[in-house]
Amino acid sequence: MRREPPTRMPTRVVATLVVAILVAAASTSCAPEPPPPNVVLISLDTLRADHVGAYGYPKETTPNLDRFAEAGIVFLNNYAQAPNTAPSHTSILASLYASVASVWAHGGVLDPNVPMLAETFKEAGFATAAFVQLPSATYERGFDVYTGLSHGASFRRRAESTMDSVREWVSAQTEQPFFLFLHTYAVHLPYSPSEELAEKFDPDYEGPLSNNLRGTLIDQINDGEIEITAADLNHIIAMYDAEIAELDQDLGALFDWFEQNGLLENTVFAVIADHGEEFGEHGIVAKHTYSLHQELIHTPLILFGGGIPSGLRVELPTRNVDVAPTLLRLANIETPAHYQGADLRPVWEGTERRPRVVLAEKRDYKVFLEGGFKYYTDGRLYDLENDPLERENLIEARPEMARRFEELAAAWQVELDRLSMSIAQGGEIRLSPEEVRRLKALGYLQ
Repeated sequence: MRREPPTRMPTRVVATLVVAILVAAASTSCAPEPPPPNVVLISLDTLRADHVGAYGYPKETTPNLDRFAEAGIVFLNNYAQAPNTAPSHTSILASLYASVASVWAHGGVLDPNVPMLAETFKEAGFATAAFVQLPSATYERGFDVYTGLSHGASFRRRAESTMDSVREWVSAQTEQPFFLFLHTYAVHLPYSPSEELAEKFDPDYEGPLSNNLRGTLIDQINDGEIEITAADLNHIIAMYDAEIAELDQDLGALFDWFEQNGLLENTVFAVIADHGEEFGEHGIVAKHTYSLHQELIHTPLILFGGGIPSGLRVELPTRNVDVAPTLLRLANIETPAHYQGADLRPVWEGTERRPRVVLAEKRDYKVFLEGGFKYYTDGRLYDLENDPLERENLIEARPEMARRFEELAAAWQVELDRLSMSIAQGGEIRLSPEEVRRLKALGYLQ
């Protein structure tokens, strides 16, 4: 059987096709990468997760935050790594646990060889700014602009001047992406909401407490010098909620401004808190720092904006120490090798192999959360699913589980000690007189 010779394409056609393929390949390889997103990190000091609408709180404290949370990711079981501001913010901004960073109080300085989050963003070509109520000595590294305590930055009373400064700075960033860090003590003591919001959240209160609750009064209550009724306690909580609602109005205005100016689509927002507040669950009212109970370390974490999936509610445990690596990866920046947290993308994408172990610390003890149980290194074990208020210590009733947590804690301690010796040697305390005055007013210094 005679075979026909293969059909040959004219040389001119072949050459044309080859050139077209090469041009297409070249254009693909040379196509500019999309610009990295802007990143805005917002720390709402002292905000409990269970007082946020997106976390199931029935009172209307956070309608604006809830609105944007619906368009993003709500991490339902997120935890702070400490019950007070300084070590918790170091875990956020350096992705280190307090026992490694050795920053336990305001003014403590992280070892200069360990980069802060803003320094990593700046090295990657981002403009950086902070508008905060945090002392500069601990947190200012890496920021082109740092407006802190000594500059009187405040979010209270709608904070028009500070918000104007934020909008002015953001509007000026036309040549490079930016990293913006906002922090406020607006829901921290003293509780002094507007009369309108105070009336809204506790309209029927007729007791002796005013709508302006200051630290001296709270100290007298906790010291037993002033006895309070259930109605008085509800009033204290209502003033806290009113403060949250007042702050939420400012947040809504800020988010709306980003949206109206076309910035929302290319900006990632992360809204967090460094710790919560106690309201009598374990004997303390309107204070924190003193324990590692759930009301202090269960904190909100919400992501939304450009490139963030919409409408996700994640139940797997997450940690504030994971925030920095997540924001860097979203901006296509490599994370520093020392980070103890990890990118949260596998958590929300469902590819995480096993739930993350949660660690939170005070100077004298630690807690570990895993598998619905919570272990204190001072000898306590709780079943959070059946005992969320941590009333029944199971340390003797569940010896095998207690032993497993003891082994876990020992293994972690070895690693924490190793890292502490290698990268975080602690730092000197440097606070200005004005910073000392403000921190005493907040109850952080005696």
